[in-house]
Amino acid sequence: MAPPAPATAEPGPGFLTVEWTAPAASRAIGVLLELAGPGIEVLQAAAGLALYHSAASVRRQVIVAGPLPENGPLLRFRGPDRGRLALYRVRVLKVTGDDYALGDPTEYRAVAAPN
Repeated sequence: MAPPAPATAEPGPGFLTVEWTAPAASRAIGVLLELAGPGIEVLQAAAGLALYHSAASVRRQVIVAGPLPENGPLLRFRGPDRGRLALYRVRVLKVTGDDYALGDPTEYRAVAAPN
């Protein structure tokens, strides 16, 4: 799976999105992500998904639960400067399938993108 193309966003405070790419025919129902970057605040789940997260200020662990899309947004978060997108990193730590078995997290991608 090729990495997503770099994205840019207008400078200034605002929301960024965590975009998700799963293998074809994936039936994931939960993912544990690590979201790192400066000034992360106000996390919101995408429609139809539930969100649970730690209160860490720089590195947050985030659980997104529900029928995850094959591709598309999982959540959005507010940061102090949307134009500094490269400072935000998202790492897939664990993925759960609809049979509750753990999947291989290296088969999934999540990146911060303009909202």
